[in-house]
Amino acid sequence: MEINTFLKHWMSSDLKFEEIRIEMEAIRWDVLFSEISVVPRSNDVVRVYKDALKNINVSGRFDIKRNDGLTATIAFNGKLEGHSIFQMIIWDYLKCLTL
Repeated sequence: MEINTFLKHWMSSDLKFEEIRIEMEAIRWDVLFSEISVVPRSNDVVRVYKDALKNINVSGRFDIKRNDGLTATIAFNGKLEGHSIFQMIIWDYLKCLTL
C-alpha cells in the first residue's frame, strides 16, 4: 500500500509538514501499519492541534514516532461523498496542548 510506504519514508526522513489529509476508499489498518510500530491511544487521551484557523481536539487514534523523535497521530475520519479521509497530524510540542 502506498500510504504504508509513505509512512515508512516519513519515519526515516526529515520531511517537514504539520498535517496531511488524503481522500481514499476503505483502508485496512493491518496493511497500513505493516512493519510499523504503532501506539494505540484511548479516547481519554485528548490533544489539541492548532491549525491556522482553529484548535482541533484529537482524541484517541494511533501514534507513530519518527527516528528524530517527532510523533504523528494517524486517523481515518468519516465519509466524504462515499470516501473516507486519512489524516496525519505531526505534533510540534511547542504548539500542542494535552488535556
